[in-house]
Amino acid sequence: MRRLIKVLVFIAVVNVVAAAIGRVISRQNSSGDEDSADFRRMVMFGGEEFKSRAVALRSGAVTVRGGGISLDLRNAGLDPQGAELDLDVKGGGALVLVPDTWRVMVEQQAAMGGVDTDLAPPETLPEAAPQLTIHAAARGGGIAIKTRTS
Repeated sequence: MRRLIKVLVFIAVVNVVAAAIGRVISRQNSSGDEDSADFRRMVMFGGEEFKSRAVALRSGAVTVRGGGISLDLRNAGLDPQGAELDLDVKGGGALVLVPDTWRVMVEQQAAMGGVDTDLAPPETLPEAAPQLTIHAAARGGGIAIKTRTS
């Protein structure tokens, strides 16, 4: 019984240390805020919610390692030239919410993971609809890109 308690305490300590290191690394590798036209988020061994309110979003990059992120772009506007979003998920998950008025093009790569989309069909959008291009890579994790939460 003592050995089991020691093992459980060791596992708890390792998890706390990993979470603390993950927070430090995430903070050092993230830039931009909710109003920035360009942002970069890193999530390692934890979770984050990020809601963009950018007036003219140009680019974003999200890296997830053993954690998860909810990225809400529904209150953002896109740059007239369009915008790009790079998603790199390994051993975690990402949920991306976009307005149903945007034309969203998804280029995806998945290995032992997946990319799921639930978006407005491009043919239902006006020609002048703003365009977001998403480069999504999921390895051992998952990415969901949706126009709504249900």
